[in-house]
Amino acid sequence: MTNELKPTGDCYEAAYNLFSERSIEMDDDDYRLVHGTAIGQGPIEGVPHGHAWVEVSMSTVMTDAPFAQAWQHDWMVLDYSNGKQLQMPRGLYYTIGRIEHARRYSRAEVVQFVNEFGTSGPWQEVVGAIDCPFTHARAREEGE
Repeated sequence: MTNELKPTGDCYEAAYNLFSERSIEMDDDDYRLVHGTAIGQGPIEGVPHGHAWVEVSMSTVMTDAPFAQAWQHDWMVLDYSNGKQLQMPRGLYYTIGRIEHARRYSRAEVVQFVNEFGTSGPWQEVVGAIDCPFTHARAREEGE
């Protein structure tokens, strides 16, 4: 008997929607959809879980991004999951979220994987994440 764990947020869909809305107006080198493993805080303290967000190069600074002028970093993170509109420098975001195993996707890869898997993510195994449907589906296919 397999205990399948269900994702509890909308991060994959939210990140994909944000990426899709803005990627057409951005240079492919300046805008990436990212999937990774975050280490939980609060009620899920220390629990690794799959997560998704968008990263944008500071060379295309969005004037509405908080901290954009104050922080001299190369990349900003846009995380619009679960109704929030979080925008901050990538280094700070990775530190706060204790991000591990980040995988960045280009526009071409996003199109390929959405067509291949029929979902906004995750598309690759999210290392160490307990709520990754891809991991559980692959385990069932392999008879684990």
